[in-house]
Amino acid sequence: KIPKNETPEHTEGREGFYHLTDISGNVEKAELSYIVRDHDMQKFLNRIDYLKKIEKEMQDLYGKETVTLKIQESYRNMNEIIREHMEIIEIAKEAIRENGIEPTPDPIRGGTDGATLSHKGLPCPNLGTGGYAYHGPMEHVTVEGMETVVRIIKKISEKVTAL
Repeated sequence: KIPKNETPEHTEGREGFYHLTDISGNVEKAELSYIVRDHDMQKFLNRIDYLKKIEKEMQDLYGKETVTLKIQESYRNMNEIIREHMEIIEIAKEAIRENGIEPTPDPIRGGTDGATLSHKGLPCPNLGTGGYAYHGPMEHVTVEGMETVVRIIKKISEKVTAL
């Protein structure tokens, strides 16, 4: 019942999605785990409502105890916090440029520790890691990429300390 065109491989940029991350089961029961993401809070809540609707439809069809939906918040969109502190974005862009790279502010389509930190009071945008092919068997980062990220973080620290 999950829309086929609303999965990570069929969406991009700021489009939301449902991402099946795990399936397990036996003769007694089966469990499916999903990550639900959206950059817009109302669209995210609509996605949760849609899952609740599926739960009810399945219960109506197969019995109340047949399907149980459990929702656990993991990451909220950091943009809710970051947009109030755009000066940190400008500092990061300067530090990136000073390391010979033109910043490309692309939306992150998953949760990061920075999202959690931002919602706990420490605005912390995602700066990237220099990695490639995230969440797949070919995910990797080069030593050179990590060294560049360290230089960028040091430059940010210098700029913030100087304020």
